[in-house]
Amino acid sequence: MKMKFKNRNCKVMISSYQNNGRKAITLANPKTGIYVAVATINFPDEHLENNEVAIKDYSENEGMLEFLMAHKIVAPPHRFVRSGYIVAPIVKLLIHN
Repeated sequence: MKMKFKNRNCKVMISSYQNNGRKAITLANPKTGIYVAVATINFPDEHLENNEVAIKDYSENEGMLEFLMAHKIVAPPHRFVRSGYIVAPIVKLLIHN
């Protein structure tokens, strides 16, 4: 499936953060594999279920949550986590790699 985030072709990749094994979502160019964006935030001290991720939906990633929900990659947020000046939505991951 072709997807565009901020007018850039991309594919969604699910991986894990090395320090704690939590799920991570990245967007990459489908032809080159070069990262377009990292869609998740790793909050090591926040309790997350195995199928939950925190979405970075601010700064250069503004619109990421809407993009991921529109493509049925994540469910709508069911709670939020505050970290410094931001509030990150916590969502359930709907796809698996």
